[in-house]
Amino acid sequence: PILDTSLEQVDDFAKNLTFAKNTKLFLSFGACEGPNFADITEGVPLLNQSLDRHGPDNLQHRLIVLDDETHSSISLPAMSKGLRYLLQR
Repeated sequence: PILDTSLEQVDDFAKNLTFAKNTKLFLSFGACEGPNFADITEGVPLLNQSLDRHGPDNLQHRLIVLDDETHSSISLPAMSKGLRYLLQR
């Protein structure tokens, strides 16, 4: 699914995730530009902490930064890069 999840909603998002065996999860996670928006460096640790707290015991996750991304977190180029990465593994 494509979700528009703010930093305040990350914990709720992680609580509601369900995983089947061998699930691969790709999240395109970005930040908007401007002085009133959180930096992406604040969001990524929060997401990792939420997955650690609320994910299943055997959940393994890692952060992969895709080069040349912009503030547009949910965009077709970002999605295609992420899907290509997952399918190559």
